Amino acid sequence: MSKTGPAGLTAAFDLAKAGHAFEASGVDIRDIQMRHAPYGGGGVLTLSVRPGEQGALRHALEAEGFLILP
Repeated sequence: MSKTGPAGLTAAFDLAKAGHAFEASGVDIRDIQMRHAPYGGGGVLTLSVRPGEQGALRHALEAEGFLILP
């Protein structure tokens, strides 16, 4: 397996988990920015939502196992 194989699978799985959280939250997501670390090991997902909707999205993302930073 190449170095990017497992990282690619992890990234796809994490993206699917994020999508599930978006759907579960019912929040109107206005903007998405993704940055990933080379060779896996994490990344940053920055989201913009309407005022007052961040709580529902935070809860849904945490339920999927994401670490949320302020």
